[in-house]
Amino acid sequence: MVGDVPTPSIGDRGRRLAAVWFCDVVGSTEIAAELGDRRFRWLIARYLAVARSALRRHGGREIDTAGDGMFAIFDAPATALRAGFDATAAVRDFGLEIRSGMHLGEVEQDADHRVGGIAVHTGRGGDRGVLPIGAGLILASALVLLVPGLPLLVPS
Repeated sequence: MVGDVPTPSIGDRGRRLAAVWFCDVVGSTEIAAELGDRRFRWLIARYLAVARSALRRHGGREIDTAGDGMFAIFDAPATALRAGFDATAAVRDFGLEIRSGMHLGEVEQDADHRVGGIAVHTGRGGDRGVLPIGAGLILASALVLLVPGLPLLVPS
């Protein structure tokens, strides 16, 4: 029990291991100001289409989008990383840079397929804010480092 709210048992929730992936466009506010609303919406739609294509190719499932941010889950960290690298390379073809945050952990999924839990919070950058890293980088938690030879930025 937390306060007056009963804490449900693990059996009451759909829990599973998942790799979470968050990505967003670096400098999106400045880009929006420069392009104007219509052209910016078109550019974000193009970026999201590329990210969704990488997601499908690597077996991920889109959970949510907000503005220029996307949240997806994968069954394995290797596929999440490959999707992140593919999306990063593809958006460069039309002048954008994205950054990604990834984490492997247990997530809770409700009947409406919404996903939450500490793994989601960690994957998006935790208390530091949404993806506190630079262009073209993938911030991965230590648990994601199951894929040797990939250029990752690992928090200390």
